[in-house]
Amino acid sequence: MKKSLALITTSAMILASIPNVSSAAEITKPAVITIDSERSSSTALLKDGNYFVTLDQETKNFLQIMTESGVLKEISSGPDGKMVLLNEDESYLKLTYGLNDEFILLLKEIVKDANNKGVLQGGQEQWNTRLASSQSSSIYNPIQNVVSPQVFLQDSKIYFTQADIDLYLFVAAGIGPEALAAALSALAFLFGGPVGSIITAALTIIGIGTLTNLCYLIIQTKVNKRNGVYIGLNWDGFFPNYSQGTW
Repeated sequence: MKKSLALITTSAMILASIPNVSSAAEITKPAVITIDSERSSSTALLKDGNYFVTLDQETKNFLQIMTESGVLKEISSGPDGKMVLLNEDESYLKLTYGLNDEFILLLKEIVKDANNKGVLQGGQEQWNTRLASSQSSSIYNPIQNVVSPQVFLQDSKIYFTQADIDLYLFVAAGIGPEALAAALSALAFLFGGPVGSIITAALTIIGIGTLTNLCYLIIQTKVNKRNGVYIGLNWDGFFPNYSQGTW
């Protein structure tokens, strides 16, 4: 009963953070808004019920260093199922991966935030969810010359393009599910708002097995030169059901 009440409460909070699709569809001009996060100055474009995110340079730099430095190899899951850094010694992290104090502090904050939200501790039995693994989806095509989106949200699903995969997800997927969970947690932590809420909800619903499958989908998308991958939620009333696939 406590788990059900917690899930309903969390679901209501997620729904509240998602832009109102019906009212957004009435907007005739794109509405540019600031990401609801103190950690990022990225902007978002709300157009026809869709939410397009353009990353600021500082956020891009952090995510690229996270991917390219190799530090994701230090991410694993502990005996209690929580996300851990295999080696938390700051001198070791600086020397081995070329990181600075600011990056290490933010990385530790991301790991802590992910554990507070239950990332890597989800599972279908715990959340009473079902997995929808559709391999295709009809998505909105953004108007050219308005905004060049890096990540976009439609119908409670986050769509990652090939560019996103190259920059943030492909290396993590190659390392394994814990590394991919860390990369996605970083996006959620930095973005906040509806994008962060959907990513966090998805990560808290699924477990290692589904993350392993997502690693496979990301690599498959890259090799087969598909448009990208998506993760997100299908709603059954207040209950979120995880969905992932390629498009």
